[in-house]
Amino acid sequence: MVADDPETFADLDGHDVAFADDRLAQQADNIAKESPSFAQELDAAKKDSSIDVKVVERGVRTNEQGSNGDTSVSITDENGVTHVVTYVDSYRTSDNTVEHEWGHEKDARTEAGTKFVRDAIADKKKYPDKSQHNGRPVEQSANAFRDKVNEERKGYRKEQKE
Repeated sequence: MVADDPETFADLDGHDVAFADDRLAQQADNIAKESPSFAQELDAAKKDSSIDVKVVERGVRTNEQGSNGDTSVSITDENGVTHVVTYVDSYRTSDNTVEHEWGHEKDARTEAGTKFVRDAIADKKKYPDKSQHNGRPVEQSANAFRDKVNEERKGYRKEQKE
């Protein structure tokens, strides 16, 4: 549950969002301050006892698509918990990528995990070439969440300037 590092990657109740380091948590907090949708999803993930979310540094995992972020979702376990791990690099991953990966977390949480995993596996079979990555419905959904968050952040920044 704590990636073999209980002192720095604690998840005391087993159902919180656990950030591997302060930089990753700060990046998410910064996005949430400017986007009600992102803030709502972050809060929902923290409160939802049916999902366990970890955000870890990108360096611990490679991605066959060559992207700067990745999200893995494990099929709901025997306790009814869906496990989501989002891989990003707090030094190099753009907010756009973080927002996109949180779109996957949102879909896994709202689609009860198991359906999300089945859909993602079907998408990979239907779109096997990595150049088709963005054509996958699960990717389009994550992109839609990212785009919504971006629009909210633009609006927030515009208001702040006025």
